[in-house]
Amino acid sequence: MKSMMMTALAALVMVPALCSARTDVRAVYGTVDEIAVERETAVVKAADGTLYTVEVTKTSEVLGFEPERQGVVKGALHGVTKGSDVVVYYTVAGTRQSALKIQKVGDKGLKATEGTVQAIDEGARTVAVKAKDGSVKTYKLSEHATKTAAKDTAHGVAAGAHVVVYSSEASGHAIAHFVRVL
Repeated sequence: MKSMMMTALAALVMVPALCSARTDVRAVYGTVDEIAVERETAVVKAADGTLYTVEVTKTSEVLGFEPERQGVVKGALHGVTKGSDVVVYYTVAGTRQSALKIQKVGDKGLKATEGTVQAIDEGARTVAVKAKDGSVKTYKLSEHATKTAAKDTAHGVAAGAHVVVYSSEASGHAIAHFVRVL
């Protein structure tokens, strides 16, 4: 009886801790290296050679691909093609990496701009970047970019950093979806 009560007490203590566990959103830029239709996964190879196998579900947002084109993958992978450059936002639970969003880089996808960070305004959620041509553009950070900004700042996204900004335009504003330190 005492053992049962201790187990019940331990469960009561553990449940709130498990329920409040925070799911970190991570991001990676890379090239689609492999697509496994039967498992609905994509393997993305980052610039440093690291392979990320992400599960793509019906709730994953997939942007910039053409699922209606003949010969491309259908279903949850929404037309993702091998060899495509992408930015992937994902969460990790144990060994499972689940894609929240996959965005194509290039034609019909995100624009890549290389430059140097001039300023970061955390309150306004913006980053100003001076491009190679000397122009300075201020980008509003997307929701996913904001969620990863604190981790990114710890990895060198600061004034003076050499970066690539992956962006889109919306309502006349430049939106940064991912900032990668070079």
